[in-house]
Amino acid sequence: MGFNTLALSLLSVQAARLLLPGTSPDFASLIVITLLTVAAVSALGWWRVSGYNSPDQWRSLGLLVVPYVVLGALPLVLGISLAPASTGLYFLLAYALVALHEETIFRGVILRILGPRGARQAILISSLLFGLSHLTNLFVRSNPFLTLAQVVGAFSSGVGLAAVRLRTNTIWFVLGLHFLEDFLLRFTRLPAIPLNVAQSVILLFYGLYLMRNRQALEAARNSGVTGPQVVKA
Repeated sequence: MGFNTLALSLLSVQAARLLLPGTSPDFASLIVITLLTVAAVSALGWWRVSGYNSPDQWRSLGLLVVPYVVLGALPLVLGISLAPASTGLYFLLAYALVALHEETIFRGVILRILGPRGARQAILISSLLFGLSHLTNLFVRSNPFLTLAQVVGAFSSGVGLAAVRLRTNTIWFVLGLHFLEDFLLRFTRLPAIPLNVAQSVILLFYGLYLMRNRQALEAARNSGVTGPQVVKA
């Protein structure tokens, strides 16, 4: 799946150059790959099982407090750096598209596919694939060590996001978390890289904390939760 994501990313860049010649290559390829993701999930009819469900199916929303404080409140401690409206709108749309694409794929579809392996394996494998997908940055960054750090950071935060996704039985709030992390890191007054490292570490340990309680995952399934069957003991 990691190789397929890499190939899809490269193909989307080429498609973007043909279909959206007046747009920057990065943004155009993001639009293309997000549209492909939406089209694929729609064709499969997997929106609901990927976590795009109604409020009556949500569970344990109190578990969202920690990640929303870490990703949504912590970057605001010293305020944010204001940017021109056009720049802010650009990043607003870009990070919304990133969150939609990546969360649908990794915390939606892949968790659905990995369901029979059990919750813990589904979380760890999907997070590993999420981390490896960031290897595509090798094509746009000159510093391979920075890319490697992104791979590790994405895996770490992925563990937390995937665990929250399963325990709450919805992807909507995880989508918001992903967007907040990217968007606020762009404008925070705190040092962005140390802050992101701290966020990733906290999410990793929070995810492991949520994973330790297998009974809670089993209870979620037994209560009639719909979605990916990833809570098998």
